[in-house]
Amino acid sequence: MSVTDGIIEHMFDGSLPEPDELTHVSDAELATAVAGWAAASAAADARKLAAIAELARRACTDERRERQAIDGTAIA
Repeated sequence: MSVTDGIIEHMFDGSLPEPDELTHVSDAELATAVAGWAAASAAADARKLAAIAELARRACTDERRERQAIDGTAIA
């Protein structure tokens, strides 16, 4: 996914069937799709967690951290 265009479809190469295609694939292809989409999901989660870690790192090292709020709890 490019940060500049914000389109998540750029993460995927089209090798896995889309939801509307699943009724037309074999059992083996369906099992492969489940495993493939699980791997894609794990890769997306890893990137999300890396971004969260960077956000937390910056919040913990910034001199202005007392005035920063990452979530609603920190605002209160």
